[in-house]
Formats: sequence, structure tokens, C-alpha cells
Amino acid sequence: MSHGIEILAGDFEPKTAHDGTAEYEGEAMPSVKLRASTILNEYGAAQSELIGKAVVLTDGKAGTVEKVWLDDLHGLRISIKGHDGRWPVSTIKHAES
Repeated sequence: MSHGIEILAGDFEPKTAHDGTAEYEGEAMPSVKLRASTILNEYGAAQSELIGKAVVLTDGKAGTVEKVWLDDLHGLRISIKGHDGRWPVSTIKHAES
């Protein structure tokens, strides 16, 4: 069973301190938080790039991307309007540009 993680990505852009370490809201950001913020930024970018775009999957399903999920077992998954289910983004054969 897959446990989807639904995340609302915001602006988590880290700032670089004078000594080269990342800062977040004035405090030095541990590397784990920096990695997490990078993941959230990329997730937000993927949502912006895919939601509302027409796609064709490798199995021939086609339609408009309704939602993007970050799934703890499968990575990024999408739902397509008019089709039941969620598919890995790796199954996108063609996406509207």
C-alpha cells in the first residue's frame, strides 16, 4: 500500500551566509533541512510545469494533469483528468510544451 505525501510547496529558498553556509530565517540551516528545502522547491517546480498540461502516457492514456503527488515509494506521481489512478511521472511519453 502506498502512503502518498501531499505537500504544499512554498518559497523555501535558502540564503547563503557570509561564511558560505546556508541560512534560513537568520539561523544556519543544517544540511538535512537544506536538502529538504531543495526537494520542496523542485516539487513546486514540477507542479508548476505539469498541472494543467496535456500529457500522453506510455500506455496510451492521455489528458490534462490534475494533480502531482510526492509519493514515498514511487516518487512523483500524477493524476489525469477523466482517468482513475495515479501514474509515475516517468510514464509520461509526451507533455505539452
